[in-house]
Amino acid sequence: MLPLYLMTLLAARVEVAMGAMFLANFCSVLYSPAFSSAYQAVCHPAARGTAAGVSGGTNAVIGAALVTWAVGLLSDAWQPRFGADSLRYAIVAGLSVCVVSAVMFLHARRLVIAARA
Repeated sequence: MLPLYLMTLLAARVEVAMGAMFLANFCSVLYSPAFSSAYQAVCHPAARGTAAGVSGGTNAVIGAALVTWAVGLLSDAWQPRFGADSLRYAIVAGLSVCVVSAVMFLHARRLVIAARA
């Protein structure tokens, strides 16, 4: 989804941005159930409720609170340099969380494969 969101934020034409946003949102809708089924599949049945709670809480604290706060902070700090585009660049910087998430998923994949072997 990262390339689609970058295309949305950095597109020169509104038509390209709208198309990329549509595809990114479509992928987001597909991602959510896949993410939930992934952590449910690797958890012991007695721990699935806890996993859902930890996942939801972590998504709320990091995604909805900390990243949003950091994007606002960056936007304010970059406003003198980038003007009206400071929010756009701050959101692009906030998308770095997607890269961290992808690396963590790859690491978790290796751990699950090793545990099953």
